[in-house]
Amino acid sequence: MSVDTPVPVTARSQPQVRAARYRRPAAFLAAFAVLFGTALTSGLYYYLVPHDKNWNVSQVMLILHIISGTLAFPVLIPFVISHQRYQEGRSLLLLMPWLAFRHRQDEPTRKYHQRLLGHTLNGSILVLILSGFLMVVPGLLWFAGIIWIPDYLAYQVSNAIHLGTALVAVGLLLVHLRGRRNANRGGGR
Repeated sequence: MSVDTPVPVTARSQPQVRAARYRRPAAFLAAFAVLFGTALTSGLYYYLVPHDKNWNVSQVMLILHIISGTLAFPVLIPFVISHQRYQEGRSLLLLMPWLAFRHRQDEPTRKYHQRLLGHTLNGSILVLILSGFLMVVPGLLWFAGIIWIPDYLAYQVSNAIHLGTALVAVGLLLVHLRGRRNANRGGGR
């Protein structure tokens, strides 16, 4: 074969085919990173900066937070599914995450820890999204003409869970990405 002749798909090695399939959802990961970062910064601004400083900016930050947080979830789903297939060869662990806690005999400890960290990250993002949804429900019902206001304590608990899991998710994401970077430097997957 000459240098200019494309390699047929059947002649490619399995890692090359898997890497080519994995590159496709990189756009979803980039979109998620932008949306998650926007939701995080706008949410922290809304939470930490007193609203009486500038009421209009705080409302813009709240709307930006809700929109970017809502859009981050459907963008993340294709990436998580393809990432799971790429790493494990199947998506079964997404539906039954308790299977991820099994340490396989032939599995390196580093990979096992990365897998546990990834599933914990997925769980924290799921709790983050659900707690955010619970805080948005009264507003959505109000737009539908139904007035329902939960107890103040329920709102505070949901808000604390939302803020706490956001910080936990950021920490887990940083540790997970650092582990991936170290694995790529070492040549292992």
